[in-house]
Amino acid sequence: MPLAGIADLVAVRDGVHGVIARYLESQPAYPKDKATGGVPQQRVSNMLSQPLYAGYLDHPDRGVSFRKVQHEGLISLETFERIQERLKEGNRLPNRADLSADFPLRGFVTCSSCAKPMTAYFAKGKTGKRYAYYECYTKTCERRRKAISAPKMETAFEAILRRLQPGPEIAALLRDVLAHVWARREEQARDSRKAVQAGIRRLDVEIDKLLERMVDITVPSALGAFERRIADLEKHKMVLDEQLSGEGVRQSTFEHSFELAIRFLSTPWNIWQNGSLKARRRLLKLVFADPLPYCRSEGFRTPKKSLPFNILDTISGGDPAMARPGRFELPTF
Repeated sequence: MPLAGIADLVAVRDGVHGVIARYLESQPAYPKDKATGGVPQQRVSNMLSQPLYAGYLDHPDRGVSFRKVQHEGLISLETFERIQERLKEGNRLPNRADLSADFPLRGFVTCSSCAKPMTAYFAKGKTGKRYAYYECYTKTCERRRKAISAPKMETAFEAILRRLQPGPEIAALLRDVLAHVWARREEQARDSRKAVQAGIRRLDVEIDKLLERMVDITVPSALGAFERRIADLEKHKMVLDEQLSGEGVRQSTFEHSFELAIRFLSTPWNIWQNGSLKARRRLLKLVFADPLPYCRSEGFRTPKKSLPFNILDTISGGDPAMARPGRFELPTF
C-alpha cells in the first residue's frame, strides 16, 4: 500500500496510529523494531506529521518557514492538511477485529427485536462437524441465544441482492443519467476553478496588507503574531495553488467512470459472490442505507436501500406491488 493510500485511510476513517502500525507490521520488507518486532507508534506519528511526504519543508527552529521543495510529493498538500486535522480530532472506533470471510454479515445484520448487531460462531455437532450460526447475544433481548443457521440467513440475503440487480434494458437509461451528471460535474469543476482563482487573489491582497502593516510595528510579540498569520495564509495559498494545478488534469474519462459505476450498480450479486471480504463489506455499506434487521421466524425485514438503488427503482418503474388495483382518482356517486 503506497503512502498516499495510508494517508487517505487516515484522512477518511478508522483509528490512526494502531491501524497503520499493524499494516506496516504485516509487510515483510518494512523494518521492524529489533526489541519488540513491531512498529513503534512514535514512528507512525513522525511519518504522518512529516510535510516532506507532501513535497514541503518546515523547520521554524532553524529559520526555515513552510515552503515547497524540489522533489515531488507522494501525497498532496491538501491530503497532508486533512491528516493533521484528523490527528487533532483523536481516534475513532477501529475496525471490527472479529470480521471473517466465514461470517460476512456479522455486525451488519441486526436483531429485529432489540435492533442490536448479531454475532456469529461455529458449533460442533455430535459427529464433530462444524455448523455456522448467527444469533443475538443481547442479555435483555427476548430472542437472546436463539441460533439462526448461517446458510439460511445468507441465502435469504443473496436473494435480496438478486432482486436488486437491474435488468440489462436499464443500462441505456442509466447511461443517459450518468452522462447528464458528468456534464454537470464538469460545469461545477469550471465554477470551482474560478472560485479557487478568486480565493488566491483574495489571499494575495490580504498578505500584502499585512506586510504593509508590519513595517510600522515595533513590538516583538505583535510582529510575531503577524508573521504567524502570514505563514498560515501562505500555506492556505499553497493548497489552493496545488488544487489549481491539478484541476486541469482529468483523472478519468467518462467511459471509464461509467463502466465502473454500471459494473457496481448492475452486478451487486456478482460482486458479493466473487469479491473479497473487504469488497463484500464495502458493498453492504454502498447498497443499503441501514443495517438489515432479521427476524428468526420471518426472515429479513424490508431493507432500506441507498440512494443509487432507489433511483434505479424509479428508472425501472419501482415495485408494481406498491400500486393498489383500480383507478387512482376518488370514486364519484
